[in-house]
Amino acid sequence: MISFKEFLIETNRSLTRCTAVAANAILTHHGKTPITHEKDCPVYGIDVLGELKNRGLKWKPRTDILHNEYKDTKPITLQQFIKQGRSGTWYVSSANHAMAVVNGKLHDSAGKSGKRRLTGIYEITK
Repeated sequence: MISFKEFLIETNRSLTRCTAVAANAILTHHGKTPITHEKDCPVYGIDVLGELKNRGLKWKPRTDILHNEYKDTKPITLQQFIKQGRSGTWYVSSANHAMAVVNGKLHDSAGKSGKRRLTGIYEITK
């Protein structure tokens, strides 16, 4: 018998889940094999970073961008981040949502509002 937590994780695995869409956009951009089986889909944001690392990519948290760019006590919004026109590959998160930004293009499963404040910004490299 599985625990309730394990049940929730298993029932939330899907290739259309925001974490899987973000991870696959990043993996594909870097020439890595994308996630193709639901059982391998990351459920939580930290699982995305672990999956990227397991597939040979490196990540670096960028709290300097999250807070200092606008000298504000509130983190920047998704819209502000995209408008900065940063090149490269980024894994970004907001409350209960994960996205990828690859060379300024948003990869998002749900079309979340650009006005949402980001809770994490990670630069992804080989």
